[in-house]
Amino acid sequence: MPSPLLRILICFIAGILIPVEVPVLLLIMVALVGFGLAIKWPRLMAIPLIICGMLTVSLHRPYQQPDYFARVSSTDAHLLIRLEQSPQHKGKHLRTVAEVLGRIPVKDTVVQRTSGRVLLYLPDSGIYAGLGYGDELLIPAQRCHLIQDKKPVPGTAFNSFSFARYCAGQELYYSAFLKPRDIIISGHNSGAIVQRWLHRLRIQWLAEFRKYITDSRSASFMQALVLGESSGLERDLMSDYAIAGTLHVLSVSGMHVGIIALMLGMVLMPIRRHQHLKWLWLGLIVSGVWMYAFLSGLSPAVIRSALMLSFIFTGRTLGKASNMYNAVY
Repeated sequence: MPSPLLRILICFIAGILIPVEVPVLLLIMVALVGFGLAIKWPRLMAIPLIICGMLTVSLHRPYQQPDYFARVSSTDAHLLIRLEQSPQHKGKHLRTVAEVLGRIPVKDTVVQRTSGRVLLYLPDSGIYAGLGYGDELLIPAQRCHLIQDKKPVPGTAFNSFSFARYCAGQELYYSAFLKPRDIIISGHNSGAIVQRWLHRLRIQWLAEFRKYITDSRSASFMQALVLGESSGLERDLMSDYAIAGTLHVLSVSGMHVGIIALMLGMVLMPIRRHQHLKWLWLGLIVSGVWMYAFLSGLSPAVIRSALMLSFIFTGRTLGKASNMYNAVY
């Protein structure tokens, strides 16, 4: 292979992709034994690297963290949550995602810090439609339930879309269907200033799609294709794409970031021709790439691509030879 780092990366990714849950202590023991054997037989190095990939996944699963809200919350407590996005119409409800900041036991005012995210279904009314990123709510913990798929219709189970698996990919394992009496609005605009500004800009861009694309189904499709906003997509449409094996088309990937970087490079080429403006050229391209990354939701694939392109463009500006495989690593 052209790069040693690529071999390490392939083994590590293989471990990440293995869909098997193994106790953390067992993985650590196997990895230590594997590294010990690899010292004598280097060809066995792939085994501990694969185990390290599996260990990384196990250590970062949200529901395995000691402060995960579902592990520490009781039914007689309230959860303090902060919205991560503006609610979107979904059937008879408004759907959004929230970060669980803490729990407040009944007859107590002390907030116990927790972690995790929850999928919220709010009443479809004006007061809740006006909520947005950074708004904080208090909801009953007993309203949170594990996300599960409905029983498939006979003959349609093969390759059907799994909403629970889709949510798990976004670190969402619990949902809450709320009524007006369950919700207490406790604060507004509590998020970071930069994130609030980017969120407002994202909302404006999404509104432009709705403004110029009159068909709601087509507008939702374009929002998902360009900005990764899939909340407006119908579940039947996502199921059709899943059956066809093309569900990834409806999410922003590293290819999107590469296209943005390519377009910026072409537009800013006149600046690049001037040697004394090369750092301005680099700053504009890297800033544009990362702004798109933030607007699209900072998925792992987008972050990886933005980092890789930042390293490559910086290396070229410095006149250094760049290795694509090492940039990916």
